Amino acid sequence: MSPKNEPKTASDARQVNPRGCLLSLDLGHNGARRRGVQGAHPAATNLEVNEVAHPTPAKVETVGIPPILEGGAPWPAIERPGDAFVDADDGNWVSMTGYPGSAVKVLYADRDTNTAAFLYRLGPNQNFPMHEHRCRAFAYTIEGKWNYGDTHLREGSLAVEQVGSTHFPQTRETGFTVFTLLVEEPGETVLLRSQDPELLELAELGIDYFIDLMRTGA
Repeated sequence: MSPKNEPKTASDARQVNPRGCLLSLDLGHNGARRRGVQGAHPAATNLEVNEVAHPTPAKVETVGIPPILEGGAPWPAIERPGDAFVDADDGNWVSMTGYPGSAVKVLYADRDTNTAAFLYRLGPNQNFPMHEHRCRAFAYTIEGKWNYGDTHLREGSLAVEQVGSTHFPQTRETGFTVFTLLVEEPGETVLLRSQDPELLELAELGIDYFIDLMRTGA
């Protein structure tokens, strides 16, 4: 870039985001990046977005090693084996015996990757048994309020739970609905272990448990 084409001030800097939109970013007097959103507080920086037109990409289905995508040519829309698109009406809720108002709806369960995604409801004033994670779990609260002991979660909260963490969810007057993603920990075949609160017996839940639930709710 020649000196005459370089930004004269920090506020003239521009970048292209991954969606192909040209973003004008006001970096401020000290050069620090600030984000601006239309309708935000007057102190926020204005963000101008100029959409770059893209032709409809060609659709390609591939197996084996995916192609290496580079610049200089439009990228195709690639569908890979194992891609899944779940409609909101797919599947049914399966009631959890012994826990009034509680149910699970498995959206996705894959044996090859040992990964499960599901919606879970726990009714008001319920305690679910103590369980241990043998995987990484991500639980996003869609509605309601609940807690793990002194940790309180509500609508919009995200819980990230690591291998070896143990806890039991509790609800009050609202109950809750969460979206949960269980991701395999390398070397582990079990996703969750639970303990009966009275008998203290252990139960192990692997991917087949969630596959069976998904089939039950189909």
